[in-house]
Amino acid sequence: MVTFARRILANAHSGHSDGSLQTRTAVTQGSPGQCVRRVPARAKSVLDVSCIVPSLAIDYSRLAASTKPTRLFLSFPNRFTVIGPAEPILVKPSEDVLLPCHLSPKMSAEHMEVSWFRSHFSDAVYVYWDGKAQDEEQAVEYRGRTQLVKDTIAEGDVTLRIQSVRLSDNGQYWCRFQENHEYGEATSEVVVTSLGTVPHIRMEGPVDQRIQLVCISRGWFPEPQARWRYVGGDEPLPSKIQILVIDGLFRVEMSLMIREDSSVKNVSCSIYNPILDEEKVSFVYIPALRKVVAPTQSIVASVGEDALLTCHLFPEVNAQSMEVGWIRSQFSDTVYMYRDGKDQEEEQMVEYRRRTEFTKDAITKGSVALKIRNIRVSDDGQYQCYFEKNRVFQRATLKIKVEVDPQEEIERRKVLYRAEWRKALIYADWRKEYFQAVHVTLDPDTAHPELILSEEWRRVIRGESPQDFPDTAQRFDVLPCVLGREKIISGRHYWEVEVGNRGDWELGVCRENVQKKGEVIVSSESGFWALRLYDDKYWALSNPPTCLSLRQSPQTVAIFVDYDFGDVSFYNMNDGSHIYNFTSQFFFGALCPYIRLWSCDQAPVTICPEP
Repeated sequence: MVTFARRILANAHSGHSDGSLQTRTAVTQGSPGQCVRRVPARAKSVLDVSCIVPSLAIDYSRLAASTKPTRLFLSFPNRFTVIGPAEPILVKPSEDVLLPCHLSPKMSAEHMEVSWFRSHFSDAVYVYWDGKAQDEEQAVEYRGRTQLVKDTIAEGDVTLRIQSVRLSDNGQYWCRFQENHEYGEATSEVVVTSLGTVPHIRMEGPVDQRIQLVCISRGWFPEPQARWRYVGGDEPLPSKIQILVIDGLFRVEMSLMIREDSSVKNVSCSIYNPILDEEKVSFVYIPALRKVVAPTQSIVASVGEDALLTCHLFPEVNAQSMEVGWIRSQFSDTVYMYRDGKDQEEEQMVEYRRRTEFTKDAITKGSVALKIRNIRVSDDGQYQCYFEKNRVFQRATLKIKVEVDPQEEIERRKVLYRAEWRKALIYADWRKEYFQAVHVTLDPDTAHPELILSEEWRRVIRGESPQDFPDTAQRFDVLPCVLGREKIISGRHYWEVEVGNRGDWELGVCRENVQKKGEVIVSSESGFWALRLYDDKYWALSNPPTCLSLRQSPQTVAIFVDYDFGDVSFYNMNDGSHIYNFTSQFFFGALCPYIRLWSCDQAPVTICPEP
């Protein structure tokens, strides 16, 4: 089947009439029946050649008398035009949008091809042909999201519904009707736009006799306009604006500095969508400021003990009607929140639930405390105590220092590791407790002729010329590889390979019966599960290959094979870090250790002795 884009191009070059074009025929000197050019009225070049029928009565002798080529233009009437929406169609993300399109004059389009597309060079948004949708011609991003409303198709009136609109749907669309070689098109404009959240204003300070107001709003599209203003004033106030794009939507953070002794008491933050001509505004009243005071020294606690985090307002003020809370580094990380006279447990981070106790005996004097029970290592770090009322947010920073007995911490982590060792991708030495060490030796019958093995079959280098080895079925003849003699058919096994400072290598496992003759693509799909170092880049030979970023170049690599669970894992034994793992693989037959050397670098690759 001719693809949609090719059919459009073919029709565009055929010169057939378009509802928006007047087709003209240029007749040049010659006899009836000769070929002539058909040129759309607004085209700048000839599109196609067709022939004049002999019945046209033209005085060719008169044309021949002219010293310059003469052209006669004949107009042919258009049978229909295509009409789309006159105005842009506004829609918000996740909503549905309707793209109407109809023929004028009214006529049935039941036997026509009806389609929508973004450009003549793109796949179709939707194609209706032969009485049904042509899904194979549809662009992937629109599959499952389009529906043709054709209740009035007998009158030439159809509508395309695009469901769950995305930001990428923004832009121009063409609607096209075609019957035989006659077609027409109309355009429509989809404008995806979004109103963001109501601006949230927080106040910080005073610091250096200045108050900072920060206004945050997210979820806007397109990029909005933002400004601070005095209440009752029109002129924007000088401010610092930061605009980020998160999941395609704009997030605005706008800050304003005001002197502590300023007469300004009321300001507003407004975020404006120019497409919808709508804005969202928040106001803040700047009261006589108080300061949040917290301990300046770290609060020290050992694992399993309790820690008490205190803070208060200065000067004293009743905080019963305020929101009080403790957070970590981000506003979404709530350790504890007290609002409307009660705990807000649903706002609390899971790891702190049922471990906190709020003390509010002196809340009428602006003094509160939070006890965190059964301190964990993860509780170590910075916290912020805050008071908020009428969007005025004031806070202070305090810190918990968790003291840990190294041996106790190791034992604690081991207990956690043993419970979930399959999921844990750390602690290579601990992982060995669940795997059996393999005494790996290299199989000379599989070695490429340029590979030189040591007498104990545990070390390999690559020579500059091939050795005189028999060409057996088990020997690699193109890839400079060698396999291990040991066969893995079940269970959990591991071994270590020393690569030192060698600049290129491949390590891993492969099926015993992999292709060994000719060029071989080394990947998990062809039965190899391996890492590669080449040209200073590390790769996992998945399908497609995965480029790896390692914090430290390994000189010794541990390879763990869990045959029954289909898992091959690699670890850097210099620092014990996890490198990569192939998961959910389907193993059948025997697996063998695998080594490949790319260059004649004389640095060897060595199988480490088992512990």
